[in-house]
Amino acid sequence: MTGADNGCRPFRANFPLHAAYSATQLDFATDFLQAHPKTRLVTIGIGANDIFLLQRACVTALNPQTCFNTGLPGVLATIGANVETILFALRATDFRGVLMVVNYYSLDYSDPASTALTALLNQAITASAHAHGAVVADVFTAFKTAASTSFAGGKTCNAGLLNASPQNQFTCDVHPSQSGQKLIAQTVEQTYRAAIAAEGDDD
Repeated sequence: MTGADNGCRPFRANFPLHAAYSATQLDFATDFLQAHPKTRLVTIGIGANDIFLLQRACVTALNPQTCFNTGLPGVLATIGANVETILFALRATDFRGVLMVVNYYSLDYSDPASTALTALLNQAITASAHAHGAVVADVFTAFKTAASTSFAGGKTCNAGLLNASPQNQFTCDVHPSQSGQKLIAQTVEQTYRAAIAAEGDDD
């Protein structure tokens, strides 16, 4: 509850979530699964804010890029460990539904550096998925495909998948627009259906 935060707690205080809880989100999730054993799907999306916190911490460094590059391996390792903890805790509730890790899209697929960073983040959050019987919803590829038009040129913003920035309506922030949210939902649904079909084949 007192861990590093990238503005989520103040946002939640002003814009309450659809589920009210006072402990950590993981505590809420495990309690919910124990109380609702027939839950069919749990999705996990986590890690990007840890990268943003590192970027913010390095802004005032003598060499921000060196600061970021130096700190990145440790942050990625922490993200991976956090996901491992989450997956283990969810499976420990006896949850037998589909456990799904949703990976991240690149903000600009035409930018090799930022896209490579997203790929590293995705590797960290999905590394332990298979060990816990989790599947991966590949939002990275879905957004890449949607942004691969001559108009968008690989830019997720130009593809209409990101929200317009409050400061400048001609640019985008990092969050998905309604179109982006719909594409994420479609990717999750397709991954869920594939996982259910695979379970049926195994039976």
